[in-house]
Amino acid sequence: MASVLSAQNTPAAKTEKTTATQSHKAKSDSIYQGTFVKLDLFNPVYSLARSKGKMTEAEVAVSVRLLDRLYPTLEGGMLYGTEASDTTTYPGRGGFGRIGLDINPLKKGRKSPHAMLIGIRIGTAFQDYDLQASHIKRWDAWGEIAAGCQANMVSGFYMGWTARLKVLFTLKQKTTATLPYYIPGFGKADTMGWGIDYYLGWRF
Repeated sequence: MASVLSAQNTPAAKTEKTTATQSHKAKSDSIYQGTFVKLDLFNPVYSLARSKGKMTEAEVAVSVRLLDRLYPTLEGGMLYGTEASDTTTYPGRGGFGRIGLDINPLKKGRKSPHAMLIGIRIGTAFQDYDLQASHIKRWDAWGEIAAGCQANMVSGFYMGWTARLKVLFTLKQKTTATLPYYIPGFGKADTMGWGIDYYLGWRF
């Protein structure tokens, strides 16, 4: 028993244990490089500015950096207020979510805190609104191609932007009388759309 304990406490055994621990830590570090939490500043201002009513939209995003260049991303937000089309005004509210993946294509980006990001998203939204004396509930889904960049301004503090090209998957009704003017997270109800996010973020 004493010989076994002494063998485990030898410098060689301690070195082997330390090496194994460091190897495991290095492997973990090479897979995961932090979590980003981002708050969009552009759309709350833009939604109020372009809305003919008084509609505001807020959005947050969480992404994880893996293997130096992969960024699985989850985004979500809500829309609330009174919207107005060319012919009518109606109150509405809703929420939306997106899930997707960004890739940093730059070779130097593997060790850089900055990143250029290209990716895809699948988005979904649910909203209810009052229109023409009817209470309407509607679900929509769409896909996105996204591109942007983020820059490390101060230790842990990031700024960045994302541009999006969006394609609506859900079909319109035969009549447009009850269609919403605006879809949360997508924009003006149409077959295709675009969007921009400008955000501040923190890396944990």
